[in-house]
Amino acid sequence: RKAREEAEKKAKEKEEAMTPEERRAEQLRRQKMAEEADLRLAMETFGVAPDDVLIPDTKEEFEQYAESLLHQINLYKSHAEYPTFAEDLISRIAVNLPSISLKKLGTAINNLAIEKQKLEKGDKGKKNKGKGKAKLKLEGDNTHLNEYDSYTYDDNYDDFM
Repeated sequence: RKAREEAEKKAKEKEEAMTPEERRAEQLRRQKMAEEADLRLAMETFGVAPDDVLIPDTKEEFEQYAESLLHQINLYKSHAEYPTFAEDLISRIAVNLPSISLKKLGTAINNLAIEKQKLEKGDKGKKNKGKGKAKLKLEGDNTHLNEYDSYTYDDNYDDFM
């Protein structure tokens, strides 16, 4: 209790010794601190984690940020407007990318689309699979057609005349 009273007394003495400019600066500092506290309280109230306001700098931080964004975006994946939203979001992000990165992104998205189509086609193909291709079977004497032992090289043409 004594320590708190002493701290209050020192704060009053400092405030009295301040010039008008210093008082205004102190007032602005306190106002800014109050706004930051209000913002933190609002973020906690609405479930926004401190990671959501992370400003990434390293590769690991960007990966963590990507996971956080992915989690938030995937909450709405069953909504009817989600595909349109995803297309618009990717387009807006891609505008700021250099052409090389944009080509890599396009390739990655195309590969993903091909894989998805294979999976979807594979599921449908297994259900509707028919007899398949017709095959030719040779039986009996015809099995020796390509073998030389079935032909004799006699002089059959000598008796022609």
